Amino acid sequence: MDAGLDQRHHPELGERAALAPPGGRRAAESTLWHAALQPGGRRGGKSQGHPAVLLGGLVPAQREVLRGGLQVTLEALLVAKFRNNGASCIAANNVFVHRSQYDELVGALSERVASLTNGSPADPATDIGPLLRPDHVARLEKLVDQAVADGCSVVRGSADVRQGFHHPATLVEVTADTPLWQQEIFGPVLAVRPYDDEDAVVAEVNGWHYGLGGYVCSADTEHAQALAQRLRIGLVGINNGAPNTPEVPFGGFGWSGLGREGGLAGLLEFTAERTISQAR
Repeated sequence: MDAGLDQRHHPELGERAALAPPGGRRAAESTLWHAALQPGGRRGGKSQGHPAVLLGGLVPAQREVLRGGLQVTLEALLVAKFRNNGASCIAANNVFVHRSQYDELVGALSERVASLTNGSPADPATDIGPLLRPDHVARLEKLVDQAVADGCSVVRGSADVRQGFHHPATLVEVTADTPLWQQEIFGPVLAVRPYDDEDAVVAEVNGWHYGLGGYVCSADTEHAQALAQRLRIGLVGINNGAPNTPEVPFGGFGWSGLGREGGLAGLLEFTAERTISQAR
């Protein structure tokens, strides 16, 4: 029993085991807690499930660090943010743009976002469909309103919004302490901040508890590769707004979950290593 308690509250295990607060993290802790106490990870004779638990996308886990190549950046960002209405565990939530390119990119991005339309998912002309629930729409509006009250400006899509939909929107000059910057948005709202010091951006990103997905956009791919290596993020797309494919491992760091899905690493999650030692 003491060993189980020590494992559950060990700082390193806790960082890896705690997933998405409040519900997902508690559920994961409960599963891991019983797995630590019960041989084979069973509770009441029933299996507790597969050990690869990837729930980190429910909270801030994805960050964009953009540098150069306006058109490449713009196209990758639109895919990374607005596919599936922004409701993706690796959708780009927050965007860092170098100050020298900030005005140009924000202008082009705002123009494109303002042109996105709401509509039926069955209509090929639709850019943004309905969100999951009406209370989620209300949550997004509250986050946007708070950001505006904190001094951010917002550019919204021009389409009429019906119940269950939310305007595609870009918020600019977002501050680090704004709730919208600190939470996963899971909807068609994008937050943008300028930066001057790349090292400071890396330090901020790596200081977050979550690290599931991120993106680096740059005309200098050698620099982009070096920057991606510095990020504590499980999946990084370089000039690519949809980097997750079945043949590559998918999973994160910190509170972004346990294990990996996809690729050889995903297959190994379904195996158990054994050691047989014979004395000479």
